[in-house]
Amino acid sequence: MLSNPLLLRPRQVRFARPVTPGEVLRTEMWLEGTDKVIFQTRSVQQGGAVVIAAAVATIAPAEKIVAKL
Repeated sequence: MLSNPLLLRPRQVRFARPVTPGEVLRTEMWLEGTDKVIFQTRSVQQGGAVVIAAAVATIAPAEKIVAKL
């Protein structure tokens, strides 16, 4: 389980459909190995249609995180 969202580093995203401000989005994520996350995002208002597909992120080592103020 990823307890610190700052560790997630996006690598690839494909936008599949447009969304409008205020839409409720549900993101589903799968851990592949120990440092790769595959995810997709669905729009509740569009009947569960995938709006972000084939997305990939990596999990950075905790010591490489620098706080942004």
